Amino acid sequence: MAKAENVYEINMRSARAAVGEEPAFLSVVATLRGLPETYLTGDPELLFYPANIPDDLRLKIKPFGSVMEKLHRRNVLYNKKWPAPPPKGVLPPERVYVDVDDLLRTRLVCRYLDGPKYVCEQLKAFCDTSSIESNYRELSTDAGYYAWHFYFRVPAVILIAGAAEKQEIWVEIQFTTQLAEVITSLTHTLYQSRRADSDLIDHWKWLAASPQFRSAFLGHGLHLLEGLIQSFRDDIFEARVLEPAKASQEPGADDAQPDETKAEGNK
Repeated sequence: MAKAENVYEINMRSARAAVGEEPAFLSVVATLRGLPETYLTGDPELLFYPANIPDDLRLKIKPFGSVMEKLHRRNVLYNKKWPAPPPKGVLPPERVYVDVDDLLRTRLVCRYLDGPKYVCEQLKAFCDTSSIESNYRELSTDAGYYAWHFYFRVPAVILIAGAAEKQEIWVEIQFTTQLAEVITSLTHTLYQSRRADSDLIDHWKWLAASPQFRSAFLGHGLHLLEGLIQSFRDDIFEARVLEPAKASQEPGADDAQPDETKAEGNK
């Protein structure tokens, strides 16, 4: 296992460095940076927080232990036919780099609730026209996790059985919101323990004093609050649009001045 972990670490560090130089990756980053111009009023501060997108997206490597846990969930925990192989078959080591979609990943924070969906849709449209394989999905769980995940493939050289092979690996970008990011950063370890412990899969929903219960329903509450904030934001922006039109229809003090002057002259 130690040897496999060392090979994995070497491969992923090399892949992360190579991916950052690939045209597909650079074009996605450039597209991300241009999206604030077409969001709402075009104010660069409204879409992402912070507003600046780093060149390398600060990609992180999925830990080897997490990869093994993911394979165990796929092959055993979520496999209703266990001990028979899962419907898609057991994932062999040489396919991990191609089939696991979050080996290289990062998270970007949007200011408002509609930001993650907007970004994913715009990135998908760009990738489709640029022949970059991509997909995205919305995630909303009972555990109070809310986010949108975007995936795109980038070529990288991987060492398989002592031979270098060029493979298309996935890069995952998680898009979340400011309040969701706060609760996620605090409760990620709870999420991991709940996912690994089959006894907690349902029972936590009735354990009001448990950290799992409080974190989950706090996540749902914050999601509701962000929905209210977005609705209020939309009302404010609509008022800004209507106000100039309304003002232009009302006579101002300058418009009344000629009549008053004329009236004075007639006295």
